[in-house]
Amino acid sequence: MTGKIIRKIIRKIIRKRIRNELTRQLLAKDPETKLALKPCYGEYVWLNEQFEEPGKGSVSFEAKGNNDLFIAFSSIPFKVRNTDTSIYETVIGGWDNSKTVIRIRSLDKSVAETEDKATLVNPIKFQRYWVSVNNGKVVVGKDDLDEKNKVFEWTDPYPIEDVAYVG
Repeated sequence: MTGKIIRKIIRKIIRKRIRNELTRQLLAKDPETKLALKPCYGEYVWLNEQFEEPGKGSVSFEAKGNNDLFIAFSSIPFKVRNTDTSIYETVIGGWDNSKTVIRIRSLDKSVAETEDKATLVNPIKFQRYWVSVNNGKVVVGKDDLDEKNKVFEWTDPYPIEDVAYVG
């Protein structure tokens, strides 16, 4: 093998270990665990855990950045975003941090959107967000996971019933 091929293989192994470490940290019991996630440029990082009950679950996280926080709920994890798989995709701070949208296919047209400034991304300090799905009802919120902190929601008239993964 050439040095270039060996370096490529080592990079793949390191990336896989980083993703496994990312998953471990995201699922850690310690709420003080901080994690810096670099842009994935078109790829989802899926958590290993599944919802206890398909179609019902949530994720809460802290993030900072200039724009484009992608959160997906899917029945199957897939690496690259595409329009072939039915998912609930939320983009927080999309379009140069001007709006937040919900889609039912990755990179497809939005089915709901808001320009509410409360959902936008802060480039300077970490903010807490959460997204939940409950039998087709997708809710985006800020701060603690609580109905009173809901900022935006949409209900799918034809719910994806077997949603079980978060990316």
